[in-house]
Amino acid sequence: MKAKEVNAVITACEQFPDGIGANVNYAFPETLAEASEVYGEAVALSILLQQVTVKLQGGVRTHLKAGKSDEEIQAWADSWKPGMAKPKKSALEKVLGLIDGIDNPDDLKAMLQKIQENRRG
Repeated sequence: MKAKEVNAVITACEQFPDGIGANVNYAFPETLAEASEVYGEAVALSILLQQVTVKLQGGVRTHLKAGKSDEEIQAWADSWKPGMAKPKKSALEKVLGLIDGIDNPDDLKAMLQKIQENRRG
């Protein structure tokens, strides 16, 4: 078990016009086996499933916002594993992805000129 500080805050509202908060220390299990021993296997599994559901829902919402179809979202969900986020794209990878969609040579020349100006400035 490892103690961890947990903070909870209630933002300003009618009951607490200035807001209110508290910090507590709580001993958290460090392994699944320890969690099962401390809370019981059914509770440990229930907590795990609740959090996996929340993470999965977040991913589905992200795909919905991106305009993905139900089929595309299901394909994503079929390969999704909690805690296994795709590595973020670097700035260069993002720019190269945008450039791939530009077909007009004049636009590409203008972009290159702008990049060169920014390097000098």
